[in-house]
Amino acid sequence: MARRKYIWMAIVAAVAVLLAFWVHSRWDAWFTMPPEPEFVFPEMPDNVQLTFGIDAERSRMVTWQSGLAADSAGLALVCPNGDTVRYEAVRHDFQNCSGRGSYYNTQFVVGAGDYRYRVSVDTLASEWYSFSVAPPHSRNALRFIVIGDVQNVQDTLNDVVRKIQRDFSPQFWLQAGDLIERPHMQWWNRYFADFDSVAQSVPVVAALGNHDFHKSLPRKVDERFFYTFPFYGLCPDCPEGTAHFDVGDASFYIFNTTRNFFSLMEQRRWFLREVSRGGEGQWRIVLLHHPPFSSKSRFNNLPTKWAFVPAFNASGVDVVFSAHEHTCERRNPSEGMDFYQFISHFSPKNYTGNPSDGRHFHVVDVTDSFMEVRTYTDMFEMTDSLRIEK
Repeated sequence: MARRKYIWMAIVAAVAVLLAFWVHSRWDAWFTMPPEPEFVFPEMPDNVQLTFGIDAERSRMVTWQSGLAADSAGLALVCPNGDTVRYEAVRHDFQNCSGRGSYYNTQFVVGAGDYRYRVSVDTLASEWYSFSVAPPHSRNALRFIVIGDVQNVQDTLNDVVRKIQRDFSPQFWLQAGDLIERPHMQWWNRYFADFDSVAQSVPVVAALGNHDFHKSLPRKVDERFFYTFPFYGLCPDCPEGTAHFDVGDASFYIFNTTRNFFSLMEQRRWFLREVSRGGEGQWRIVLLHHPPFSSKSRFNNLPTKWAFVPAFNASGVDVVFSAHEHTCERRNPSEGMDFYQFISHFSPKNYTGNPSDGRHFHVVDVTDSFMEVRTYTDMFEMTDSLRIEK
């Protein structure tokens, strides 16, 4: 008996030592936040972002930044009939130990047609931007782009992003988390440099990824994320980082998977409430960062799987778009999964070591009778195509 006791004590000690070495090796990745370099917001309105308003089909929001904390700021909108309407902006002041500035946003109602707008702070005005809203009859011909893990750290993406918009003409973009490398202003500026001309002309909807958080216990979302995508604040009853919107024949649900299991269960309850209010016959599309079924290991992302998969199956979710794994993969419905799951990424970081797992994005077409998902590389070679009939 004594010998067996000593054997078990040795095993426990060995496991504890191995666990300590593993935690030590991962400590910086989990908890060490490099200091943010000092920055200065330019006074001229900058980093302009177009996104959805409270009604994705009938409203838009625009956000921008400035080094001026001005009481007078707004947006001039030239409507399809030629009239110009001014909308006053809401200001949010931001400051940390590296710099300070102000974020502005405004929301307005839209109809079908072509619009022009510019934003201003005091007497300083941006250049003119343009966007279009599809007419009602085209709601059954919806097209959008899904792209994940932008967090670009090597080369610019602007040429690729512009070509995607030019070649495919999507009505909006979905970003599946890790929009930035880490919550520093230099990486926010890099995102706007990569998406310049597209972010101002096509609504962008981003989910939260782990790189969009500060490394801390508990992890904290960089507040600049919600200043850039203020539609998250339009639903006071929604858990942090979740959103639901409808466009055409599709209903979209966005989750925040960089949270503990209790928060994920709260999001599950929110999702089931939202689904119960929805209409019949619509496509149900989920956007989240951590895929329920990991390409790395069946033990990966277990909280996301346990919290969401039963709800997704019971609610008739059709497709889940995700990122995080730094690979490209499609999973078809199988045992325990009644939906299609897509993983993609657009970062130079590749966790698999497989050169074919380079940058990929999805072009999604939705009608009342079918959904088609095509996957392309950043060299615009199609690597996968799936058509789902309703």
